[in-house]
Amino acid sequence: MSISTHRTQIIGLAVVLFAIYGQSLEFPFQFDDGHSIYENPHIRSLENVPSFFADPTKFSADASLMMYRPMVLSSYAINHAVSQLAPWSYHVLNVVLHLLTAVTVGFLARRLLASTAMGWVASWLFALHPIHSEVVYYVSSRSESMAVLAVLVALLLHLKKSSAANESRRWLHLGALLSFTAGLCAKSAAIVLLPILLINDLLIERESLRRRWREHLAFWGVATVYLLQTRSIIAKATVVTPVRSYAEQWWTQVKALAYYLHLLVVPRGLSVDHQFLISDSVFDPFAAAAAAVILSLAALALWFALADGSQESQRKKWSLFLVLWFLAALAPASLVPLNVLVNEHRLYLAGVAFALGLASVVRTDSRARRGVLLALPLMALLALQRGEVWASSEALWQDAARKGPGMARPFIMLGFEYQRQGDDIASIDAFEAALARDSSFVAGYVALSEAHLRQGDARKARSVAREATRVQSDSASVWSQLAQTERAVGMAATSVEARQRAFEASAEAFRQALQLMPDEADFHDNLGSMYQELDRALEALPHHERAVALEPARAISRLNYGNALFMLKNYSAASEQYRRAVEIEPDFVDAWDNLAVALVQMDLHMEAVAAKRQSNLLRKRGGG
Repeated sequence: MSISTHRTQIIGLAVVLFAIYGQSLEFPFQFDDGHSIYENPHIRSLENVPSFFADPTKFSADASLMMYRPMVLSSYAINHAVSQLAPWSYHVLNVVLHLLTAVTVGFLARRLLASTAMGWVASWLFALHPIHSEVVYYVSSRSESMAVLAVLVALLLHLKKSSAANESRRWLHLGALLSFTAGLCAKSAAIVLLPILLINDLLIERESLRRRWREHLAFWGVATVYLLQTRSIIAKATVVTPVRSYAEQWWTQVKALAYYLHLLVVPRGLSVDHQFLISDSVFDPFAAAAAAVILSLAALALWFALADGSQESQRKKWSLFLVLWFLAALAPASLVPLNVLVNEHRLYLAGVAFALGLASVVRTDSRARRGVLLALPLMALLALQRGEVWASSEALWQDAARKGPGMARPFIMLGFEYQRQGDDIASIDAFEAALARDSSFVAGYVALSEAHLRQGDARKARSVAREATRVQSDSASVWSQLAQTERAVGMAATSVEARQRAFEASAEAFRQALQLMPDEADFHDNLGSMYQELDRALEALPHHERAVALEPARAISRLNYGNALFMLKNYSAASEQYRRAVEIEPDFVDAWDNLAVALVQMDLHMEAVAAKRQSNLLRKRGGG
């Protein structure tokens, strides 16, 4: 094909992809986009870009969720410079990355299949396959498209070296190394380039490994430097705190391989959270069946390795190359325990092998070629329909809950979404459904208890919080929530005895929280306030002093400290704390009120009148 034909194909891909995915420009951020983009202060200045390459904690607003993905963060910073926190520019770049990846698939397929026409067939198959829609619609999945694009570019440059002059070979090799480095800086899964290069040079370009071993060594050198840079993150995921045992991980992922093949061939039931259960041994019938498939592939691999040099053998080696590519692409997520068992975006690189395989089949079968061409519009329609689900968080997780009724996470996410919307009734239903499926989800108990509190059912809120302490007694947030519910029960009590019991229980729960987090100012404040409710101001005082020491610029801590001092009749010290509170927060009505009362006790009536006047003025303005 001529250059103009290539241009036509690329323009056609661009038009179709933007027709499908252009709707995403109005879509909100979803799921992990919250902590890594919307709440992440680090992406809000391009000046932070160099630091992304040194500090993995800047990946998220929560430093504990650190990942080494500086290329992804840099792209977020560029997006933020363009549209701040308006999602449209983020989605535009996701579509562009998918387009570039599809075009690269076309050029790579053209090289491997020695056919420009089949190269573009592979490109269209990859571009329109609905399994890849998650990578485009979900901004955080950009790490996948960036890594895969870099891997494909590196592989393409590596292949081009075989027909290039010596001087050009050096530049192509350098470009491949740089592309590989960029891929690793987008996502660690880019490391699969190493086995794919070896597979290619052993099976497709025979004898090339002997000539290229130094080049392979250079790729391994880049990977070694990367692994040293990220060793603490890798160690945490693999050795220190893996999310599940390796027996569970490997047998589950053996089963997942067959499931992924099913999704590629029959892309129905797509979901952000597939209903998929853990297996822990070969005695699981599904894991056993999947293991049999894998062993069969290994036997075929041995047969292919012993084949002669005939044309039939070359076809077998091509098939083996694609099978090994598929397995290598899924190896990182299969070997390392990750929170989610199966994910559609993990099929992005494996989908390239699938597209290459289909293109090679239709090359020699006209009926298969017609079938694939007829399937392309259907694939485009399915990808377009997935956009209806990604258009809102509620639609996304309702879809997941409908397709995976046994999974807890969709109901968890729905609960938080309804909570964000202020719909406590719906959030209660969702959290109860989530906890029925996963009784260990502590944050769900806390959120459910909070929802019951907002609905005025303090006793139900307390019951849920007590259950949470039984599930996870070493969680400070759980004890704090129980303390809040006990206080609410006490406030609603109709007898002095019941009120006293509830306040004592609240104080004890706050003490438990402080044992777990002794430097949490809010816990000290709350425990001190409970002691005040129990008329034990001397016991309250050291906790308020500690809260002020921990967070001296927090107005509420100053108010509470002043209240304890007032109860002890130290009006001068109390008024000083109230003054500090209104200096920090000039519209703090309660602090002005209490200051006025303290000043009266000190016979400073003129100052008391001024403080009360300020309080009344703020009330008229709607302050406090």
